[in-house]
Amino acid sequence: MLVVEHDEDTMYSADHIIDIGPLAGVRGGNVVAQGTVEDIKACAESITGQYLSGKKSIPVPEQRRQSDGKWIEVVGATENNLKNITVRFPLGLFTAITGVSGSGKSTLINEILYKGLAQKVYGSRAKPGSHKTPAGRGLYR
Repeated sequence: MLVVEHDEDTMYSADHIIDIGPLAGVRGGNVVAQGTVEDIKACAESITGQYLSGKKSIPVPEQRRQSDGKWIEVVGATENNLKNITVRFPLGLFTAITGVSGSGKSTLINEILYKGLAQKVYGSRAKPGSHKTPAGRGLYR
């Protein structure tokens, strides 16, 4: 099986890694290293190997950004597999939507949130999936 992945745990589980780079776009497209995770870590030219070995790192901020109290709210979403759910998306924060396959993540984001915002912001004619956000309140809070 071939997987394109950037997740560290997945790379450590792989039998064989092909590291393509050295950078993105026109500066990429070459095989920089291949082999086990240890082979990748031992290759000085591999940026992936530098991160896996700890030579390079991305520091985690000591303090996380706080919400300013504004959000986008979807009330009573019932499209496809969604069971009358109400959800608030905080503005200005990185938010992840997770769940098992078929739980309604794509429906919530692509069919309700995106289409609702596209209507409101851009005047799109795409109709959002079924939800009960009250008239007057719209999709925003």
